Amino acid sequence: MNHKHMPIDGNTLREKALSLYVLFKPPAEVGQPSDKKEFKASQGWLNSFRNRFSLKNVQTTGEAASANEEAAKVYPEQLKKIIEQKGYLPEQVFNTDETGLFWKKNT
Repeated sequence: MNHKHMPIDGNTLREKALSLYVLFKPPAEVGQPSDKKEFKASQGWLNSFRNRFSLKNVQTTGEAASANEEAAKVYPEQLKKIIEQKGYLPEQVFNTDETGLFWKKNT
């Protein structure tokens, strides 16, 4: 697999994590209070996420790597299809107590 080292800022990462959570969170039951904490994609979450996956801040010079914007646009729907096809429960994808999103780190 060809890996590109593409810079991404923390706010973009937090926004994407939050949008994925909103897309896949379990629906609330009508008339029932939710005792589960909502995922917030807070600065603390971002710091833990960076530490967990050894992500570093780097300075980029020159032209930044271009992102595959088309692939990024269709990815949430592709991920949703995978989750539905495999029969994953929202609890297997999102953890509202800690990181917010489980994912496999490719090495």
